Amino acid sequence: MTSAIFIFLSKIAFTASITIGGGSFANVLNGLGDALPEGSQIQVGSFDGVEPSKSGADFTSVDWQSFNPFLGIGSTNPDEVIGTFSAGEGLESVFQISSELDAELGDLFPSEFPVRLGLRIFDTTANSLEGVAYNTVVRDVSTWIFNDPEVITNQPPTPSIATEDDSLMFWEDNENPFQTSITTTDDSTRIEELEAQLASVIAERDARPTQEDYNALIAERDENLENYTANLAEKDGVITTLSESITEK
Repeated sequence: MTSAIFIFLSKIAFTASITIGGGSFANVLNGLGDALPEGSQIQVGSFDGVEPSKSGADFTSVDWQSFNPFLGIGSTNPDEVIGTFSAGEGLESVFQISSELDAELGDLFPSEFPVRLGLRIFDTTANSLEGVAYNTVVRDVSTWIFNDPEVITNQPPTPSIATEDDSLMFWEDNENPFQTSITTTDDSTRIEELEAQLASVIAERDARPTQEDYNALIAERDENLENYTANLAEKDGVITTLSESITEK
């Protein structure tokens, strides 16, 4: 299926304001491959500290984790909400981006330029993204690089994805493109897991023999050794007596 994701930034002569638009004409999916429900959350962000020329094919887990959203719920501009919707048969879970950032109104831009842009898709319609399954996408073309808007000659980036099998497109979970297949653990669940691990370690420690148990074991061993030595001496005495009886006869 041919699909496209278009994000464009209008040409600007005044850097205090910039309009970001675009969207996805391909269905974004959950981990099972089903269309996400209407209102599922989308973020647009940059990869802080990652060289803009670095290929998405070479992204490490650290690179993906550097994703810093500036549009969408949980971003530096959380009022710029982006959600999925149904546009009819075959387009049950698409989304559109239409956001204006104005520095004079307090809107925040990426902290450095140039930066790579990416999209992060979440399997939730809620405002909390903690512990929610997701996936992130980048594309190795110049239009996915956000250059310094202070330089008037810099053209706004126009990142787009024309087809699902685009060889220049890379997902954080590249084995499951367009799917929110990456699962995370929220803090409360992680705390419960750590508490369970700690309880297991304590139980294992308590099950180990104490010094008292060790001393008792050594004492029992020594007693058994003494009994064995005594039995051996008794046996030797019996053998000696029998030998003497045989000799006398």
